[in-house]
Amino acid sequence: MLEAAWETREGPFVFQRNGKAISYTTLVRHWRGAAKRAGCTGRVRHDLRRTAVREFRRHGVDQDTIMALCGMKTPSIFARYNIVNEADLAEAVAKRFNGTVAAQSDPSVTVSPNLSSSRSN
Repeated sequence: MLEAAWETREGPFVFQRNGKAISYTTLVRHWRGAAKRAGCTGRVRHDLRRTAVREFRRHGVDQDTIMALCGMKTPSIFARYNIVNEADLAEAVAKRFNGTVAAQSDPSVTVSPNLSSSRSN
C-alpha cells in the first residue's frame, strides 16, 4: 500500500495534496484525528520516530544506518530519540551473562558508580 501511494504521489513531498505540501496545521489536525481513531490520543508524531529508532536499535541496526533511515543529521539528534529504559538495561545484563541473570528492579538496592576505583592496592 505504501509503495503504491509513493508511486502515485505528485511532487517531492511525502505529505502533499495535488503536488503541494500540506501545511503544518493541516498535518497536525489530521494526525490528531488519526491518533484519536486509533485510540492513541495524546501521542505525538515524534513517538513514531522514537519507536523506529528503538526497534532498529533492538534489531542490531548500527547508528549511522538508523540516522540515515530516520533523516537525522547529527549524533545528538539520534541521542535525543534513542530512549533507553529499564527493560533495555535488564536485557543488556541478561545478554552479558548469557541469560542466566534475572534482572529485577529493586528500589532498595543501590549501586555505587565508583566501585572500580574503590579497590585498594
